[in-house]
Amino acid sequence: IIKDDELWFYYRGGSINARKRDWQYGLGLATLRRDGFASLNADEDGGLVITRPFIFDGNGSLFVNADVANDGELHIAVVDEDTAEELAHFGRDDSVAITGDVTRSAARWRQRDSLAELKGRYVRLAFHLRNAKLYSFWIE
Repeated sequence: IIKDDELWFYYRGGSINARKRDWQYGLGLATLRRDGFASLNADEDGGLVITRPFIFDGNGSLFVNADVANDGELHIAVVDEDTAEELAHFGRDDSVAITGDVTRSAARWRQRDSLAELKGRYVRLAFHLRNAKLYSFWIE
């Protein structure tokens, strides 16, 4: 079950007292952050993740689910599909840093709030992480 920013897993367990043939049952709830099954992690030395090329066909909004430590940051650059060179206005230095423990944070650049102008173009995303965990990203 998806509840707010968590995944809820109800489970049932049981055990038996073999001598008395008496069963004891219990019901539990396990929770996990949304998309929290795996993450790409970077320490204070930093890390870089570059996606495969894809055609950008969303309305322009890129979101991330990440846990960025107090002294960390996550920057996102849009790069050319072949050369991996940063596109004008969408570079690492143009990116507004994402900080904190967020499950839905919109990516922004200093001169752009969306990727709408890139619609129909092949691009890659470059995630620059420092003291951060990247769980997922998506385009709406």
